[in-house]
Amino acid sequence: MPGNTQDYPVNSSRDYSIIKLNPEVVKAGNTAPDGTKFDHLNTAPPVVGHDIMCKYGQVTQRTCGVVTEFTDNVMYSWAGIFPGDSGGGVVLKGGFAGVNSAINPSHANGPFQFTNIAGILADLNKQGPQTVGIGFQPLRDGDSAMS
Repeated sequence: MPGNTQDYPVNSSRDYSIIKLNPEVVKAGNTAPDGTKFDHLNTAPPVVGHDIMCKYGQVTQRTCGVVTEFTDNVMYSWAGIFPGDSGGGVVLKGGFAGVNSAINPSHANGPFQFTNIAGILADLNKQGPQTVGIGFQPLRDGDSAMS
């Protein structure tokens, strides 16, 4: 129908935002509500057709799937996400590997897109030394967000 088309994100390679939390108001943590720990980074590219990634989303909770494509810092998979899951963490080989990004049902190798952490960190690092989020590392057990 004319005027009723859905535009899908073409490029999720830099689909992220950085929020600076006030540690006096918000207690940072490294554990998703389902118990998934995000305590180290995995910046290695995924092995397409082999690596299984799991993600946490506010709506769908935890789902997992094989990485079906990795192009331009975007991981594709059938690990389902719904609206409301965006920004949730992705775990690959036990490390924080990215964030839930987009749904594109017309993408043949998997409609669910996840922005890889390696590209996010590279983008932050080239912004300059005063950039919020530069040098990001997940909290490890026993760490304080204040340190």
